[in-house]
Amino acid sequence: MDADIIYQGFDRVWKLIEANEIKRQQAQEKSDREFERVWKLFEKTDAEIEANEAKRLQAQEKSDREFERVWKLFEKTETEIEQLKYSYQETRTLMDELVEQSKETDRQMQETDRRMQETDRQIKRVSQEIGRLGGRWGEFIESMVKPAVVRLFQQRGLKVHEVHPNVTSKRNGVAAEIDLLVTNDEHCVAVEVKSFLSVDDVKEHKERLEKFKMLFPRYADAKLYGAVAGAVIPDDVARYAYHQGFFVLGQKGENIEVWNDASFEPKIY
Repeated sequence: MDADIIYQGFDRVWKLIEANEIKRQQAQEKSDREFERVWKLFEKTDAEIEANEAKRLQAQEKSDREFERVWKLFEKTETEIEQLKYSYQETRTLMDELVEQSKETDRQMQETDRRMQETDRQIKRVSQEIGRLGGRWGEFIESMVKPAVVRLFQQRGLKVHEVHPNVTSKRNGVAAEIDLLVTNDEHCVAVEVKSFLSVDDVKEHKERLEKFKMLFPRYADAKLYGAVAGAVIPDDVARYAYHQGFFVLGQKGENIEVWNDASFEPKIY
């Protein structure tokens, strides 16, 4: 009886031991699994920490580079600001000098303007005097040419004998004035007299001759010649008049003479 009781007690104890061992093993397995899970989490966290640290270091390096770039820009900007300040001072000094020069220029321009106005007044006075003198000189030349033209043209074979000064005509709105008209029954010589003869004067006289017979129909059947006379006749103007078929009358010494050579053939209008 006692042995059975002992055996049963021992069996219960053994079963309890086995049950506890099973629970311990289960707990150990669970603990191992939890440890492994935690270790894996730890490894993952450690990897993330390392990755974050690497990112942090990269960000720090980028930040350092950006800071260095900005600092260099700042230093460059500060240098440029100093240069701008210096340039501003130079520009300001130059502007001040230009302002002074401008004031001086204004004073000089005002003085120049005053002198030009005075010069204009003098020019006007001189022009008026020249105009009056030119008119008188023209009258003087005409007074020299008028007595000579009959003789001069007769020497060239034109038996003219009349001289008509300042002959004018106006017909159908067209007008003309001939300084000296030298005529006979068959020939007319229209003479333009100038103190200073120009090419334009020759051209205008040619136009005048082209409308002469319309303005002076009583000479429609006459042979019309052109002549120009002047106190001063430039060589090129004399040549131009010559080639237009005009007699050229100019001074030789104290006399008025025909400048055309012996081979000259006058143009008949």
